[in-house]
Amino acid sequence: MDRKLQGDRTRMLGRISQRERELLQGLCEGCTNAELAERLFVSEQTVKHDLMQVNEKLGVSNRTEAAIRALGLGLVVPPRTA
Repeated sequence: MDRKLQGDRTRMLGRISQRERELLQGLCEGCTNAELAERLFVSEQTVKHDLMQVNEKLGVSNRTEAAIRALGLGLVVPPRTA
């Protein structure tokens, strides 16, 4: 991993909570907001709010970009492929 990417990862690890990483993991696995809400025992409205917060922290504008950025920074484990 190059130094810039490692620095970005270190900064993000300090800003992204464990709960937010769980949310990002679900995004990377293709979960819908309803599925994320069920998985995390929160409402869909909470998921939407939390996704907006995560997008802001990651500097992205949508869930696809968030998933790509989280994978690129190593914040989540890549989902298994069949």
